[in-house]
Amino acid sequence: MIHHIVLFRLKPGTTPDERLHMTASLEALKTRIPEVVRIHVGANLSPRGQAYDMMLVSCFRTRRDLETYLQHPAHQHVVSTVINPLKADLIVGDLVVEEEQKG
Repeated sequence: MIHHIVLFRLKPGTTPDERLHMTASLEALKTRIPEVVRIHVGANLSPRGQAYDMMLVSCFRTRRDLETYLQHPAHQHVVSTVINPLKADLIVGDLVVEEEQKG
């Protein structure tokens, strides 16, 4: 499983409603892009000064699925119309996670 992790630092003055809209817009990608296995979005709870404001963790079965997501028009639309106007900075990382075997 590929975990696509994005940390967002938002511009000063970003409102709670704008944060909610960003969260809802990103979460809605799960229903619009079939390659998304899971998606979690929310406020970063860390009190550290260097912490970013919001976090996204989305999961994909393969790297190809991740690339499909990144290039998908629905994702590109959210990035250009919702994220870019609010973000001051971001950090992105992709992590391969071996799923635990249940048994």
